[in-house]
Amino acid sequence: MNTPEAEVSTVSTVLATCYAEVDSAFQRRDHDAVAAHLAPDFVAHQRDGKTLTRDEALSGFRAQMDGFEDVTWPRKVTHLVLDGDVATATVEGTFSATTKDEDGTPRRLQVSGIATDVWTRQGAQWRMTSTRSERREVTMDGVVIPEGD
Repeated sequence: MNTPEAEVSTVSTVLATCYAEVDSAFQRRDHDAVAAHLAPDFVAHQRDGKTLTRDEALSGFRAQMDGFEDVTWPRKVTHLVLDGDVATATVEGTFSATTKDEDGTPRRLQVSGIATDVWTRQGAQWRMTSTRSERREVTMDGVVIPEGD
């Protein structure tokens, strides 16, 4: 039987793999692979107080996949609380991609932040049921874009 510390370590490793799979799916533009990690009742809580359903979030991901090149989205679990089949992870990461402005000039976008993600074990698989943006900084070509712009 796993000790609580061993179980947390195991789940942390599983979630790290899930995040890496989503990063890889973005690079391959594999919408279905991203969707596979989100629970049917997934909800995203944005910093402005708005929420997105699973379908709304996936629609946004599809638009990002279609509009960006050279995407990377590495994330790291920095804290994990495990309560049975529910894992609450504090995650740091940076979404980076190349986009083009109106005249076709390539621009480098980076979105760095911290999120609290809740995952639920569903059978043998962990699926994200919610995410809440805790901190976010957006830069374009290294210049910070203030929130709300």
